[in-house]
Amino acid sequence: MTTDDASILGGSVQRDIESHIVHACSIDYEEYLKYKDDPRKNPLTQTLFEKNFKYIIKIIDTYEEDNWVAYQVLGYLILRTGSKLSKSIKKKILFRTDFKKEDNFWLEEFIELRKFYLNDLRNSISNHENGKCTYLPELVEFENADFSKICVGIDQLNNCIKNKTTESISYIELAYCNLTEIPKELYNFKSLKTLSLRYNSLKVIPEEITQLTELKELYLDGNDLENLPRSLIDLKQLNILAIGNNNFKQLPSVLKEIPSLKRIYAWPNPL
Repeated sequence: MTTDDASILGGSVQRDIESHIVHACSIDYEEYLKYKDDPRKNPLTQTLFEKNFKYIIKIIDTYEEDNWVAYQVLGYLILRTGSKLSKSIKKKILFRTDFKKEDNFWLEEFIELRKFYLNDLRNSISNHENGKCTYLPELVEFENADFSKICVGIDQLNNCIKNKTTESISYIELAYCNLTEIPKELYNFKSLKTLSLRYNSLKVIPEEITQLTELKELYLDGNDLENLPRSLIDLKQLNILAIGNNNFKQLPSVLKEIPSLKRIYAWPNPL
């Protein structure tokens, strides 16, 4: 088991299991890696997964020493494909998402993050519905994560506003929230340093985003964007911008004018 990457697919063993399952479904793994995080393009579908499920279980059971993480990977892919989940498989996955049974494996700085990922997987498996694809968010900040300053999902966003804790939040994760526009309430988070809006259905980034004056990292991967507002130059502290998997036919000219921008992630796009 990995001890330095807390995500469900974070280690080499987990990725090996994932690749075996993908190959079992007759999908090229390199092609799969290009699109696996995009619900609109992921080649691993419910139909393929269920068609090959008996073979997939045989693969899972060959990982005798790593059977624990094998079933975690299985649960992760069942959620992503929206595949059927029997009571017996569900029970096995839930048993293997109890952090108490693996806490000795983890370095101290990763413990809280590992708990987050396991609880997220566990809750999603418990509430899984056949045909409903669930993509679990992966946080872009990880080591020594302070979860008192992190807001994940629309429900937590609304709770922060209701409880008047917006000033304490430095990172908001709204990946896979089916957003067609940015919630206006988000602009109340004046201390925000990291904002992830990955894999939604955003077509426009409004001028109001410049109200987030402390923003340092902005993740917009996997939307329907064709351009960016020139007002981004007013985000004086922005140093990371991710815009891959959008509809950019050319890089927006504003990227040259953002004063502190150090890293741009623009692949893939139809450039």
